[in-house]
Amino acid sequence: MQLLKSKLFVLAWGLWTTLFILPIPLLILGGQTGCWARSCSKFYCKGFLFFCQHILNLTFEVRGDLNAIKGKSVIFAAKHQSAWETMALYLLVPEIVPVLKVSLTRIPVFGWYLRHLKMIAVDRARGRQALSHMYEQAEAVVAENRNLLIFPEGTRQPPLKNPELKGGIFLLYKRLGLPVIPVALNSGVFWPKGASTISAGKVILNFLDPIYPGLEKRAFLDELHTVISSESDKLVREHSPDAMPAPAE
Repeated sequence: MQLLKSKLFVLAWGLWTTLFILPIPLLILGGQTGCWARSCSKFYCKGFLFFCQHILNLTFEVRGDLNAIKGKSVIFAAKHQSAWETMALYLLVPEIVPVLKVSLTRIPVFGWYLRHLKMIAVDRARGRQALSHMYEQAEAVVAENRNLLIFPEGTRQPPLKNPELKGGIFLLYKRLGLPVIPVALNSGVFWPKGASTISAGKVILNFLDPIYPGLEKRAFLDELHTVISSESDKLVREHSPDAMPAPAE
């Protein structure tokens, strides 16, 4: 039954995406503002979560304080286990600007829209030049009192797998002098990468205590890695239907 629901969800999401994408060229050519585009994107994400809840019976719970650093820009550093959080965090975190791979902005129509939203696209193949461009975009975001979102593991990981973090998160942390809020979750238990069946259940999204500016690279990366890994592992084991064993070293 859940496989059938998963296929229905994919169909509904695909139709919703098509309806969303069709008018994009006209909106962009019509000179619609980034603020208007962000409002449309949040509405799209609401539809996504509606389909999750009403087709898959996949709900969510938010824990922690989203306003821990009220009135100031922060960097949200999130665990990345599934496609779910890429949509949910964009809706749930106020004034969010994700850091993403530049390849996503090259997708016809959809990529145009990402560029119109002024998301931070990083082309790792360009080395130092890419970093310089990332800094410039990030500083512009902070100047607008908006928040950054980065997945410091770089790509989706299975539950209980905790690779070393990429160095980009530290570079932003040091250059911008902003607090980093770790985000733990257990979405991969219900929607693992490449799965044909998306399980019913409750995704837990936990906003943890901020890591304030001032740490050196090794200390910062160790603290961030420890907290998002341990808290996400705890959510997987305590709040998932079948707790998974830790992967072999």
